[in-house]
Amino acid sequence: MDINLNPWFIVGVVLFALSGLSFTTKAWLESETNLPKRIFDISLGFWGLLLLCWLFHTGGSGASRLWVGASALGLGAAYRLIASKIAIQSLGGSISAILALLAIFSYQLGLNTSTTHLAQGSSLPLTLIIHIILAMAGLVAFGVSSAMSSLYLVASKRLKSKTFVLGSSRLPSLSVLDAWHLKSLLIGFPLYTGALLIGSAYAFSGSDHLSFSYMIAIASWLIYGAVLQARLTAGWRGRRAAILTLVAFVGLLLVAASYSFR
Repeated sequence: MDINLNPWFIVGVVLFALSGLSFTTKAWLESETNLPKRIFDISLGFWGLLLLCWLFHTGGSGASRLWVGASALGLGAAYRLIASKIAIQSLGGSISAILALLAIFSYQLGLNTSTTHLAQGSSLPLTLIIHIILAMAGLVAFGVSSAMSSLYLVASKRLKSKTFVLGSSRLPSLSVLDAWHLKSLLIGFPLYTGALLIGSAYAFSGSDHLSFSYMIAIASWLIYGAVLQARLTAGWRGRRAAILTLVAFVGLLLVAASYSFR
């Protein structure tokens, strides 16, 4: 019996969107409710179960969908892990928004047979499998750094206007946000570098020109490298590092979008 799981991916998009809305509403009303956390956990659990069902149903033939979908799952899990260590529920809105976007990409990949069934009838090359794993892990780490950056910008703005108390149950200090930003960059950059090196072999193979998505990926890598280098050698931190990190992550999302909608 052939089961169409694609509509359920839309349900995942809606759940992540509801999660983001609930986190935003909680922050706006300054409520103490745990409802956003529960909605997020339900959304993440549903998404993980959906990916597992899809994997068994298709036999893992959709490498691209697996990469994007598992990246969303990994990013959500990383957020829950970090939230268990520090008071960072305010990050839930940003994370949920990213997850909803990745869920949209994952849904679209199910409609695009040219990118979904890369391994149909044959096994994937080992190098491509490694490329996918590294890219997925790098996207998760950079997703964390970008969410930290967005929260850093909001917190620093509110601190200047004295409308938010840092170190409260809703938000850690700027130094904590900055430290997690650096940690995620240190993890993500070598992973993404490895994925880019392997991907370069495929980008140059059988083609006399570079794709636009590949050039965006290179530009994002250069920005991440510049930010990391400046942080490690010149002690660069704060708003400039946060803004550039967000710009680079937008580039990664554009790369994922280009594969999803082509």
